Amino acid sequence: MTAMQLVLPGGGVLSGADAVPELLRRIRGWGWVVGVFALPGVRPVARRIYAWIASNRMRISCALDRP
Repeated sequence: MTAMQLVLPGGGVLSGADAVPELLRRIRGWGWVVGVFALPGVRPVARRIYAWIASNRMRISCALDRP
């Protein structure tokens, strides 16, 4: 319940921020963003940001729902 799980066609599983580059590869027009994840230091930062968003998802959802 702390992170999304992406099950790949071969049976592999990616979780949380580690799944984001693979998802972006599969969305037309967003594949170029995958290169950002190859930069040094981006993965650890992405994991921390993902963890914060995941732990605050209800608060974020409510804030975005306000008119």
